[in-house]
Amino acid sequence: MADTVVTGREEAQVATEKKIEEMLVGQPDSISGFYDSIYTSSSFNTQYRYVEYVINFIKAVGKAPEKVTMDDINRYLNRLARGIGGKKKSGSYLVAIYSALKKYYAYMVKSGRMSRSPIENVERPKPKPSDQIERTFLNPE
Repeated sequence: MADTVVTGREEAQVATEKKIEEMLVGQPDSISGFYDSIYTSSSFNTQYRYVEYVINFIKAVGKAPEKVTMDDINRYLNRLARGIGGKKKSGSYLVAIYSALKKYYAYMVKSGRMSRSPIENVERPKPKPSDQIERTFLNPE
């Protein structure tokens, strides 16, 4: 029998999948469904972060995902931006959370769990110039 060679990337993916499965224990079924919906279209790091951000949001809001309002999302993002209850978060971090919630609530609508997304009228946070990475390019000379 031939030995199977596993790459570091495959090991990392298996470890990430295991972490996600552990995070999903005790969570609403909609979060598992969301994970399944992004499994083939997102990197495993994105899958992990999105599931983590959605779980943290649902815990912080203290409501069933279907009961969340636009005000809940704005309040959560504003609390993170101001550092209420913890360290002030960067604009790029807020954009990542916004993106995860937007994708999650699009899934909720597509799956028929909700008729309308509470995030559709929430403005996307804007990263500050200090959050931007300065890129330098080599001249072809």
